[in-house]
Amino acid sequence: MPGLKIFYSNRMEVLVEELAKVAQRHSLSPLEKETIVVQSKGMERWIRLELARLLGVCANADFSFPQKTVEEIFKRTLGNARDAAAFDPAAMRWQIMKLLPSCLGGEGFKILSDYLGEGDGLKRFQLSSLIADTFDQYSIFRPDMILEWDQGKDRQWQARLWRELARGKERSHRAALWEECLRKLSGPDADLENLPGRISIFGLSSLPPYHLKLFDALSRRLEVYFFILNPCREFWFDIVSNREMKRIKGKAPDKALPPQDLYLEQGNSLLASLGGYGRDFLAMLQELDTEEFELYHSGAGLEGNSVLSLVQSDILNLRPERESGTEKRAAQADDRSIQIHSCHSPLREAEVLHDHILSMLEEDAMLTPADILVMTPDIEAYAPFVHAVFESHGEGPSIPFSISDRSLRKESRIVDALPDILELATSRFGAIEILALLENPFLRRRFGITAKGMETVKRWVGKTRIRWGIDGDHRKGMGTSGFRENTWKAGLDRLFLGYAMEGQGDRTFMGILPFDEIEGDDAALLGNLAEFLEKLIHYAGRLKESRTLEKWAEFLADLLKDFFAEEEDSERDLSSITKALSELKDQQKISGFDETVELPVIKAWFHGRFGKDISGAGFITGKVTFAAMLPMRSIPFKAICLLGMDNNAFPRMARPHGFDLMAKNPRRGDRSLGKEDRYIFLEALLSARSRLHISYAGQNIQDNSESPPSILVGELLDYLDREFELSSKASIREHVLTMHKLQAFHPGYFKGAGPLFSYSRENFQACLCLGKKHEKDAPFISHGLSSPSEAWKTVDIRQLEKFFKNPVKFLLTKRLGIMLENETSDIREKEPFSLNGLDKYHVTAELASKGLAGREIRDLFPLAKASGALPHGIVGDLELERVGEQLEEFIPAVLQFQGSPLGPLLLDHEITGFRITGRLDNLSTEGLLSYRFTKTKPRDRLTAWVRHLALNLAAPEGCPEKSVFVGEDSVLKFIPVEDPKGILEKLLHVYWEGLCGPAPFFPKSSFAYAESILRKGWSEEKALEKAEAEWFGGEFQASPESCDPYLDLCFRRTNPLGQEFRRLALEIFGPLLEHEEEEKM
Repeated sequence: MPGLKIFYSNRMEVLVEELAKVAQRHSLSPLEKETIVVQSKGMERWIRLELARLLGVCANADFSFPQKTVEEIFKRTLGNARDAAAFDPAAMRWQIMKLLPSCLGGEGFKILSDYLGEGDGLKRFQLSSLIADTFDQYSIFRPDMILEWDQGKDRQWQARLWRELARGKERSHRAALWEECLRKLSGPDADLENLPGRISIFGLSSLPPYHLKLFDALSRRLEVYFFILNPCREFWFDIVSNREMKRIKGKAPDKALPPQDLYLEQGNSLLASLGGYGRDFLAMLQELDTEEFELYHSGAGLEGNSVLSLVQSDILNLRPERESGTEKRAAQADDRSIQIHSCHSPLREAEVLHDHILSMLEEDAMLTPADILVMTPDIEAYAPFVHAVFESHGEGPSIPFSISDRSLRKESRIVDALPDILELATSRFGAIEILALLENPFLRRRFGITAKGMETVKRWVGKTRIRWGIDGDHRKGMGTSGFRENTWKAGLDRLFLGYAMEGQGDRTFMGILPFDEIEGDDAALLGNLAEFLEKLIHYAGRLKESRTLEKWAEFLADLLKDFFAEEEDSERDLSSITKALSELKDQQKISGFDETVELPVIKAWFHGRFGKDISGAGFITGKVTFAAMLPMRSIPFKAICLLGMDNNAFPRMARPHGFDLMAKNPRRGDRSLGKEDRYIFLEALLSARSRLHISYAGQNIQDNSESPPSILVGELLDYLDREFELSSKASIREHVLTMHKLQAFHPGYFKGAGPLFSYSRENFQACLCLGKKHEKDAPFISHGLSSPSEAWKTVDIRQLEKFFKNPVKFLLTKRLGIMLENETSDIREKEPFSLNGLDKYHVTAELASKGLAGREIRDLFPLAKASGALPHGIVGDLELERVGEQLEEFIPAVLQFQGSPLGPLLLDHEITGFRITGRLDNLSTEGLLSYRFTKTKPRDRLTAWVRHLALNLAAPEGCPEKSVFVGEDSVLKFIPVEDPKGILEKLLHVYWEGLCGPAPFFPKSSFAYAESILRKGWSEEKALEKAEAEWFGGEFQASPESCDPYLDLCFRRTNPLGQEFRRLALEIFGPLLEHEEEEKM
């Protein structure tokens, strides 16, 4: 039977049971769908599951949002001919964009003209979008005003623009369709054949009069059911909050009148403060001609129930504030039904939540992850912290979870990458920027680049010194000089030439220095990289063109195909983008907007289109659900957790734009973000069945200063303070509110008592370490390692050299696999402005090597320039000239010690269980020669000494047994050694000890100590002071030896310059200094 029936309850479970009964009692025909109106996909999923549980199956049900339902009613009542597409905000924005230039000179449009000025298309698009969205809101919340505008009754600019927008079109906008549909439904000729058999509106906490009047009109023709969550069983539509009471008293003629004389009722203060949004909606429902059914669940709040249950009972029964002098209700000391947590950051909130969910699951054997809902005002901000905490549980228990309500832009790696590609039109093509784009797994897969291949690409980019820019012309277009060095084109030329020919760093081709590390399978990877860059460069140029919307849609569809392959895990995202591009083409046809627009407009359209496209996936999946705090999210869960309830973050503040006529003249039923958020908080409070967990960032992460929570949390705390106390008379506030520590490994979490606790084994281990901080610091390697395998006793001479340069680093990197430095090439986006550091060392080493081979230094300058290491232009020429002059002095100094070459000396010798292998190069009739165009350092002495010992061990008859090392500032000459095997044996024993634990041998500090005693004759105490100056540094020493990351790890907060240090320093450097003669350059 036609009619409007409303079921009220304070429990959603009761309402869904009644919905199931309605479906059973009044069955529709088998071919007719059950129309159920909901406000969210989450509510739809919950109803489906509940109906399936209650009825055995949920089939043939059509779930729809209110506006979609209304549009379907329009089609069924008025016919499909009335196409409202032209008045969809997506199409209206383009129509308005087309109309604005011709309207700006008209009466009343000066405000828009002043705003736009000489603005570009982007500004006009943004304004048009704002106006279109506002008109769309008017059509639902002010249909009477739109209808008056249609009749020409208003002359202000919005009315004029609206009439221009509607000119020549069929009256198919929402307000006109609504008016005509109401008229037809109230007339005798209403066509009932096409109307649904029944409409059920479930769980909505607000609807504008636009929808209510239509559903009311429909109820005269068919059955319309409302299933409404009403927090209070009493009449509460005239209660006012403290804030409203102050405002009303402020307007009263006699401001001293008490509230009762103004007939102001507050009832329950929480309901009065939080329930305003729902109160207005319920009051509007009361004004309709309805049949009402009250199905309130009254089991809450019985004696002995939890504080949460009692608060819900207070709201249900409109319990007024406790009168002064009466006793507070007692709460049990173990009552944790409402918990509020003050943390230092969103990360700490997620960590605290993780521990408390584990606690809930441990305490309640019937509780499952599916019974827990976590909501936050900003799901995008909290999602990374949720992933970080809930995915990295270490050895502890895992909590399954899913995240809902994320925008497709944030959730999809493909949708997220597309705007980055669009930015290429104005991009500098920086090395870091392009490589970051290629890190996207979908892009990499399209171009056949694996994760391992990506590391190779990074190495290539670093070693070929690609910095930024496509080529010289691209750089010129960016406003700089058009040099091609350090561009992508220059780098690719080096890579391809290196594959085609061997340069060996010795020759260029057309000014290009081949990069010699391309071989084998690298060729395919290089081809894939080149294809990727070719596509980027191609589209970067074409993105600068202006196009019509249709041409932009076609262009972006081509771009999508070129950069992303359609595979199983990318199909959904690609389909979403393709659908959006198809809509863009349709919008041109519908709007008649045939102007060309530039890229900034398309980027703004893309951000708007996908920034608001919320994914409904992840809600109620059998896991802990993380979701946004959205209206009508009143689905019951055993435990509801609210994160991010910070001051000024919730309730959110609405900032209406200056020409919003609704904001200037509000009406009952209008949307209000602040009121909505208050009601969301109330719904969360009522929907929690056993636990309500609230957290906020209440302590500053830098200075620990306190910040208040959301005003809504404050009101809840105040309410609990007024109404409750612990049975021990202690404060309920202190019981409910927990102030957390800055770190999750604070000792307070592991005391076994109190509100602070943790399930994290990793944090417990960190806490144990923290507890020892005032004791003697435990070394990184506290006990000697077991001896390595026998394979380590076969020692290549280069391996031994590397060991003595830094024994601790050798141990950590080679044996333990601990890498504290980035071993990949340094990737930067700034071209060199001076020649220094490693670049200077590599350039000078290359030039010196070739100069010593007989090449003229100045003939080698083109090689140095082609390497990309030099600053550009005259600065680079001057730097190269300076280096050349220095090398012209250095090379003759080296050549004087170079005799006739003798060829390499192969090594393969047994020394008391060890085997020395390898080869010695640069051997001549004058001995073994080595050099470095840099100031001589202790590690240079050690390298030359190890080679010298090997030479003396293996030199054949007639081979000179002397060595020379030439540095920039000195020449080291090593005389023959009588017992090289004995000295090498000692070094090999140090090597073996260094593989079993950190050896306190540090080249600079150890040399300072040994030299001071053995050469300068200083006392041991004075020599140690010299060593400590090298180790700890001084006022003018920027980088002491102890700052080495490997040494710092093993000897942090200790002084390793003890007896063993002194022994090793003398044992290793003693024989060296005995056989070394130094001459200053």
